[in-house]
Amino acid sequence: TLAAAAACSVERFQQPEAVISRKIDLLFLTDTSGSLSDERPAIADGIDSFIGALPSDVDLNVAVMLAHGSRSNWSGKLFHRTGKPHTRVLSNQTLTTAELRAELKANLSNVQVDNHSDGGESGLYSLSRATDHGMLTASRAHGFFREDAALVVVMISDEQDICYR
Repeated sequence: TLAAAAACSVERFQQPEAVISRKIDLLFLTDTSGSLSDERPAIADGIDSFIGALPSDVDLNVAVMLAHGSRSNWSGKLFHRTGKPHTRVLSNQTLTTAELRAELKANLSNVQVDNHSDGGESGLYSLSRATDHGMLTASRAHGFFREDAALVVVMISDEQDICYR
């Protein structure tokens, strides 16, 4: 009918040309419960092959976030070891691959436990909290979550997130 034909429409969409960025922000979001204590350093050891597979001209920033819930001071924040705030964001622009690997391994091996979220198994909550205005602004001030960088999130866990139903 004429009324049905008038209700139909055609929409066209053309994907814009990709903008290639040589910047990558790599976030390791880690479960901090005791069941992963032995595995976290081994995961950090494997970063060499991952970084080695990236183009040599990539601008890489690496950070660790703890899978903590609402009662933890680390929820949504970029993690650094006690007394080592300069290790919050690790950059291949200022560190060698060996230095970056060593600092990442130290950050992943010396995490804080969140006793209110089963040891620290609230990764989805912590990542969501990282996008809160104040948290995002603080992370960007440290050089992470760059607006012109691709974001890669690697979730480290040995079971489902406690936020998952």
